[in-house]
Amino acid sequence: MESGTLSNRGVAIGVILWIVISALSVPLRGVKWDEDLEFAQIITGMTPYDPGHPMSVYAHHAYSIQVYAAALQLYLIPDTVFLSATRNFLSILFSTVSIFAFATWITRSALLGHAITILFGLGAFDMFAGYETAPFWSGEFSNGTVGRGWLLMALLVIAAQRWNAAFFFIGLMPIVHLGHMPTALAAFVGMIGFTWLKGNLRDLLPAIPYGLFGVFVCLAFPVVQRIIAPEIPTTGPYGVDGNGMTVWKYYL
Repeated sequence: MESGTLSNRGVAIGVILWIVISALSVPLRGVKWDEDLEFAQIITGMTPYDPGHPMSVYAHHAYSIQVYAAALQLYLIPDTVFLSATRNFLSILFSTVSIFAFATWITRSALLGHAITILFGLGAFDMFAGYETAPFWSGEFSNGTVGRGWLLMALLVIAAQRWNAAFFFIGLMPIVHLGHMPTALAAFVGMIGFTWLKGNLRDLLPAIPYGLFGVFVCLAFPVVQRIIAPEIPTTGPYGVDGNGMTVWKYYL
């Protein structure tokens, strides 16, 4: 494929290549403990915690489908190493594929997309990073990495005006990673405004059901949590009847 050109075949081969690299990276590098393993152990009861313990409350009430997906995996396949390996794979996958896809779309060259992805993996752009970098090798905290990859894919399909995919990614963004929602929401509002100015607002109508699906999942998730999670005790060593806003104020 010549530089400056872009073909679906080249993009597809590139995505498959990074999926394979992500899968092979885990056994080659070795499995690393992942944060969701700890949360999953608490939710499934594998690691007993008092219902009022702050760690138990956090794990059960975390607004993240990633945490509960990990818990479901551990419940079905009670193998802690395999769970961490799965999270390691997802962390690397969402880093590499999202960067490759976005870079390829911007440069219109799969070859440059590969080069930029490799540079990211080598830390060449870490000097421009804010709170988080975009490493190849997953650390212990995969939730943010997966969330960032999901956000980058959302921005990509918005820029490419793939409305069905855009509404789908934006609709599920809060439950994938709530911290990345402000950026996704800003891009979404910008997308609506830009489309409205061009007089093509009707082009978005067929994509609305994809967004509504995400909204439904996001609203249904807390309901499921209330069914699964143990009640927070109001008495005993972890019972507090004071004003929690005072703690929250000084925490911030």
